[in-house]
Parts: sequence; C-alpha cells; structure tokens
Amino acid sequence: MYDADLMILQTLQDDKTRKVFSKVVRNKTVRFTELAPNLGSIAEVSTVLKTLASANLIKEKPSIISSLNSYVITADGLRMARKADIAP
Repeated sequence: MYDADLMILQTLQDDKTRKVFSKVVRNKTVRFTELAPNLGSIAEVSTVLKTLASANLIKEKPSIISSLNSYVITADGLRMARKADIAP
C-alpha cells in the first residue's frame, strides 16, 4: 500500500468524513443540500467535501447556486472505498 493510500485511509477514520464519503459512495452523485442538514453543519460538511476533493476521492460539479453543487465519486474514490471497507 502506498503512503498516500495510508494517509487517505487515516482521513477516512474521522466519523464525519466517513459518513459524508459513504453517502457519496452509495449514491454515486449527491447534492450539497442532501449532505449538509443531515450530516452536520454547512461549514463542517464544506470542510469535509474540500478534504475529500483534495484527496481526489470525489469531484465537485459546480452549479450556478453553490448549495446545489453536486459531488461525484471518482475512480480513486471507489478504490479507496473498497480498501476502507465502505460498500457502494
């Protein structure tokens, strides 16, 4: 396993990060509005999404209205979901 993979797996140990990532993995694509009220505050969910995007686990699909931005799972995200035992 690569050092980068270990760092990502450690990131996914955080409960909130894991919940947000799991939701994106299960749905393949999810809007910000589906995450924020259910999984934490807007600020918390925004931070988690930025972390996941910077690790290339998800990709942001911008919208004219930022609260309607969508997030999709990447190939790297699916690979790491399997390693972290997060079922799609």
